[in-house]
Amino acid sequence: MGTSISMGCKSLAAALTITAVCASCNPDSSKSDSLNDLISWDTTSADLFYTPDSALNLPKDSLRRYLDLTIRGVYPVAKNEEDKLLVDSLTREINRHMFDKKFDQYGDFEEAAKSYTQSIKAAYQEDLRAIDSLSSETNRIPHIVWMDISDSLVYNGRGFISLQVENQSYTGGAHGMESSTYLNYDLLNRHPLSTGTLFNNREAQELIALVKEGLVRYFGVSDTSQLENQGIYSADEISVPDNFYLSEDSIHFVYNPYEIAPYVVGSIESSVSFKDLEGTMKKEYRDRLLSIRR
Repeated sequence: MGTSISMGCKSLAAALTITAVCASCNPDSSKSDSLNDLISWDTTSADLFYTPDSALNLPKDSLRRYLDLTIRGVYPVAKNEEDKLLVDSLTREINRHMFDKKFDQYGDFEEAAKSYTQSIKAAYQEDLRAIDSLSSETNRIPHIVWMDISDSLVYNGRGFISLQVENQSYTGGAHGMESSTYLNYDLLNRHPLSTGTLFNNREAQELIALVKEGLVRYFGVSDTSQLENQGIYSADEISVPDNFYLSEDSIHFVYNPYEIAPYVVGSIESSVSFKDLEGTMKKEYRDRLLSIRR
């Protein structure tokens, strides 16, 4: 059996730390902004290539069975000893979101990444055993799995973190799959930020209408009646996704392929400004997100 694993990391502390801005606008803003400065960021990578056909000494493009997994990630590091509990909480949420909920047992991102690669290898080997049990002509049944998982810091301010996790994979069929999911974390309250915690009512018609208006802008059409001409399955059935990220002045709601439109349309994004969302947000988050603009 052939397996190779490699790991590597470098510091991103200077590049990814954002300084608090306009702290005098709001006392809570000053407190929450300063939390972002307690954390620096490092990067790591893990690569695993496994094939049961290693004894054949074939080039990769001739192999009929292999697993090729790449992980590239950023992870938080506490600048001071007293901030380790905050970073531990954030790291466990990143591990849970990027890999699987069972990996939140790890307070170390690199350990979680290594453990995840081994779990994927074990699952692949189990798949091979299942395939081989179906046919005696096992060498005629290919099984190629390719996975590329990465995360990146897309917002770091006001006491919030937004991380994008990109997952690309191929496990057979006409094409691979790509998706982007987002972890939004509230450093002040030490918990993930969801539409349920952020908005008064995620199913409110006012909020849904704002998201639809963002889609109208995204596609460059005149109104929601034109959305189905752009590939949207049903404009009437669009809901507010829990997949979103923050920026300096907006919330960006993201729909992955197949969620509201066919694969060929790709990922779709609806951007709505904090100002437009003001009436739909809970007071705590409205005050924190809009404080810099007041």
